[in-house]
Amino acid sequence: MQPLLPSRYYEASRPLFVGHADEPQFRFTKRGSAFLCEFRDRSYAVLARHTLTNYKPEQARIPVHDGFNEFFAYDYHWEPRGVDDCHDLLLLRLTTTVNLGDWLSARAPITEKTSELASVVFVPGGDLVVSGYPGIGLNEVDYQKDTITNQRFVVQCEYSGSNDAYVHQLKVLQSATFSHFGGYSGGIVIARTAKGLVPAGVVITGSAQHNLMRFVDVAALFLSLDDFAAQVNAT
Repeated sequence: MQPLLPSRYYEASRPLFVGHADEPQFRFTKRGSAFLCEFRDRSYAVLARHTLTNYKPEQARIPVHDGFNEFFAYDYHWEPRGVDDCHDLLLLRLTTTVNLGDWLSARAPITEKTSELASVVFVPGGDLVVSGYPGIGLNEVDYQKDTITNQRFVVQCEYSGSNDAYVHQLKVLQSATFSHFGGYSGGIVIARTAKGLVPAGVVITGSAQHNLMRFVDVAALFLSLDDFAAQVNAT
């Protein structure tokens, strides 16, 4: 595999929190990861739906950048119908326009061609990367300074097979650092192809014991984004 080099693609991931309006002091709880994407000139946040179990989508809080608690604003949310693993998605349409820290350039672009480009690595040993927030390293909410600091971890992986048409499995190659992969749910999976880096999917579950994660691929994500946009446009 090629060495892991810095890339703006890996910066699409963000930590995911929920906000507690009834807790004036301890206002946030970390729930996992999320990532930013661009679809038909609009910005979206992609989450694993189960990370908001027992919470409302309106409680999702995604920092614009690490180090402070200015969160993305969003208007509509959407999730696919069904209870299979391929439905473990939740999408937020972002309305934040101020480009603090140039977050716009870090969005993962998703188009009709993305799935075909990513699928070339969906073979045993295919070169993948996961970017997210597993909950190790520097992780703190400073309520006095009103800041949130979380540490992003980018790990090399290899493709290890599919569970069904849209759900796949990968093996993490640097697993000794992690006691669990739970915080990676909602993180972005990126394919490293001969033509460059391509969004490949979103992490839904993982087992550090077996060095494995499962992810919903970008084909399912494209269909969900397409349905979401169609429903919003129909309103």
